[in-house]
This record gives sequence, structure tokens and C-alpha cells, in this order.
Amino acid sequence: DRFDVDVYKPWEYNATFPIRSALVSQVVVGVPYTIVNILARYFSYYFQISLRTPYILVILPRLFICLLSFISDYCLYRICCISSQNYRIRLIIYSSSFIMMTYATRTFSNTIELILNSILIYYVSRCMAASERIILQSDHFSERYDKAKNIVEKVKYYKLRASLPSHSLNHCLILATITVIGVFNRPTFVAFALAPIFFWLQRGLGSRSVGFTDFHIRIFMFVICCIPTILFMIIADSFYFGYLTLSEIWKLEVGINNFIVTPVNFLRYNSATKNLAEHGIHPRYFHFLVNVPLLFNVLGIIGIVTFGKMLH
Repeated sequence: DRFDVDVYKPWEYNATFPIRSALVSQVVVGVPYTIVNILARYFSYYFQISLRTPYILVILPRLFICLLSFISDYCLYRICCISSQNYRIRLIIYSSSFIMMTYATRTFSNTIELILNSILIYYVSRCMAASERIILQSDHFSERYDKAKNIVEKVKYYKLRASLPSHSLNHCLILATITVIGVFNRPTFVAFALAPIFFWLQRGLGSRSVGFTDFHIRIFMFVICCIPTILFMIIADSFYFGYLTLSEIWKLEVGINNFIVTPVNFLRYNSATKNLAEHGIHPRYFHFLVNVPLLFNVLGIIGIVTFGKMLH
């Protein structure tokens, strides 16, 4: 796509039935390749050095994704600061883990998923900390308002409570955008985003100032904020895979078949057992015996043992 040469594209990006969005990978790989394209002519002219070598084309995207992976380290640092935890030990364990050293330096969709999930958890942590602080003050002012013995005190505490900043929909658009990009990058992102988003939705429930009405408003606004990014991703993929063209838009010859929703195709493809069999079906216990210890090391084994004891 960047050097006008014929290349082999993975089957996930088959234009007849694409199951992965091309936009995220175009950014991750396209940015370093664009830099190479810009610098190549100058290096060739002034230094007689070619930047379009196989080695550079392989290693540069990996260096770029390695730099992006430091975003997750920064998010962990900020989360520890928000929670008043010791960030040094956690950063050492996290940064020196097998996953970060091996997989987070490669251009996998899983790596982008990890980075987006880190950003999502960071923003949710910020929202929860802010809401906890504001709700505590709001409940305190409400309690003092109820106990006030004269109108002057009631007005005082009413104004204090009204002066508190809004917190219910903090970072709603950012969270929705990250979630949509994560799902289009890799639909399994839903499983990782579900817990943080739920905590964002239910924060403050049970207090005097937050009720189920706020919970439902948050759900509604989150869905609304998802729509612009969803439309953008659909249109971008439709252009990339050739389902939509500018001439069709100009002639107003656009129909439902001109749009492609890659996460839906992903679900349709993986819902058929025969399709999964082509790529190999692993045993159901594979994740517990192999992937969990690989991802979480000793903590994963402790978690499995603890879960087994709970069931017993």
C-alpha cells in the first residue's frame, strides 16, 4: 500500500470478506513507512544510502510499536499515582515481563489491544478517583443541608453543593472512542473493555447524589459517543477495501452494500466451526494451562488455584 508493489495480504484482509479493520494497521505500519518514503530520497541523494531495504522495512515498524508500548508503562505509572501505590516495583515487574519484552515490541493487533486497554483503564481510574472525591463532598454537603437549622445555613450548603464540578460523564467521548477503535482493531477487545466500562458506568451508585437515573444516562451517552467513531471506521474500511468510492458518492449511488463492518464479519466468520477448523481448534483447557501462566506468570497460576478452591 505504501511502495506500489504487489504484496501478500493475510486472509483477514481479503477484500471479498474482510474480518479485520485496515485503519489501525495502516496507522501503525503506515506512519513509519511514510517517514521512510519521505527520508529515502534525501538519504539517497546526499549520502547514497538506500532506506528501502528489507531490514529497515521490517525493523522500523517494530521500533515504532516499541515506542508506542511505553504508553502502557506510562498509564500504569499514572494509575499507581492515582491509587497511591508504589509504582516502581509494579513498573519493573511489568516492563521486564515476557509479554512486554517479546510481544509488545512486535506489530501484532494484540499489542495495539494492550495499549488501548491501558489507556482505557487509566481514564476510568481518573474518572473513578474524581467521582469518589466529588461524591464524598456532595454527600457531606447534603447531610449538612438536612441538619441545617436555619435558611441561611441551608442556602450556604446548597450553594456549596451546586458549585461542585460535574463528574458523571467525565471523559465519556474519549472512553467511547477508545472502545470503538479497540473493537475494530480486534473484536476480542470487548472482553477486556467490559470490566473498566462497567466500573465507569456504576461509579457512585449507592450514594445520595448518584442513582440509577445517572447509570442509565451514562449508558445512553456512551452509546451516542460511540456512533461518530463507528461511522468513521466503517467509511474508512469501506474505502480501503473498495466497497465505496468517491464517484459513487458524487453520483449518489450509495447503498447498504457499499459499507463493510469488519467486526460483524469477524463474528460471522468465527461463529462457523468449519472455519475455525481450518486454522486449528485448540482444547478448551488450553488457555488455563498455557496462555494464563504465559501471560500472568506466577500470578496466573495462583489465580487458577484460587479459582479452583472457590469452586471446591
